[in-house]
Amino acid sequence: MKIRQKFLYQEFFRFSGLLFFLFGAFTFIIDFFERFPRFLSLKKPVILFLSYLFWKSWINFYQLFPFVLGLGALLQIFWWSRNRELIAFLSLGFSKKEVLGEFLKVYAIVSLIGGLCLTFIFPRAVFNAIYIWQYQMTGRKASYLVFKKEIFFQGKNFFLVATPLEPGGEYLKDIVIVFLKNLEDTSPQEIIWAEEGWYEKKDWILKKVVLQSLKKNFCPEKFNTLKIVLPFNPHTLVVMEKSLHFLSLKELYQRLIFLKKVQRPSGAVIAEIFLRFMYLFWPLCLVFYPLVYYFENFKPDHFTGEFLKSFFLFFLMAIWLMFLQTFVRKSELWAGFLLFFTISWIGFKIFCLVFLEKSGKKE
Repeated sequence: MKIRQKFLYQEFFRFSGLLFFLFGAFTFIIDFFERFPRFLSLKKPVILFLSYLFWKSWINFYQLFPFVLGLGALLQIFWWSRNRELIAFLSLGFSKKEVLGEFLKVYAIVSLIGGLCLTFIFPRAVFNAIYIWQYQMTGRKASYLVFKKEIFFQGKNFFLVATPLEPGGEYLKDIVIVFLKNLEDTSPQEIIWAEEGWYEKKDWILKKVVLQSLKKNFCPEKFNTLKIVLPFNPHTLVVMEKSLHFLSLKELYQRLIFLKKVQRPSGAVIAEIFLRFMYLFWPLCLVFYPLVYYFENFKPDHFTGEFLKSFFLFFLMAIWLMFLQTFVRKSELWAGFLLFFTISWIGFKIFCLVFLEKSGKKE
């Protein structure tokens, strides 16, 4: 790694790290005082409360990451200008485009790696934060156990064992349902075995079914397809209901497969998967045009005004991206096209600036 790259990384982490600490501490204090009175009334161990705050901090970190990273880049450039470090770079023979290109390369690597890690951490953080607060803190009891991805559910007069294939509880496989006379008399009255099944319009559609009942001395009856009303629905089988925004990529993919299988609209799931990948490039989109404007108009003795204009551009880009994200989540195709075009165009410009300009100069 070149000396200038080491310097860029050190400065980048110094400014961004400070901002993340400040914003993280601010959101931590808000969460702490919001939940602390309720925590005192519940009289639960402190470790549970700290665990909740730990996972909630990761949720805040995910939401703040693109904006704080972009703001850190702008403040770093402003600090360099104020301390004449940017002028020192230029006086060594580097052009403005070269300095900008090196800076964007470092910024791109950090933002992509950080965004990718947070994309996988965020769904786990949401699940743990909600589960700790709703079940371990407030004492809400789960009506079933999850063991090695299998659901063991106990109803009023039945037991269910199944493996969920999508996060909404609407698609199951390896289904076993045992109906009892009552909870006191646990002698089985009817047993249903099915290879898979899904929920559709208040009915369960079961495939490759074996049905045994006490009335027929448990003689097996086989059905390729059985449409039946069962005493539970998908909402009953979910530990906690999560919106698409909180699902992992794996869960989103499972949900998409299920919706395709039952021929139901899948636009919202596709939109969320699209936004999850676009999230990786948000920091670059937020900061590219503000940095380009600043470097093109930079003057050693008049940089404060240019910094304020760059900050205004950063603010406009944030509004633009959030505006498009809102309509993408509503499955608006035009918004998805505009968001993809915005990110692709900025990515192309960065590629040209970082690689093509350098190769052209060598020739």
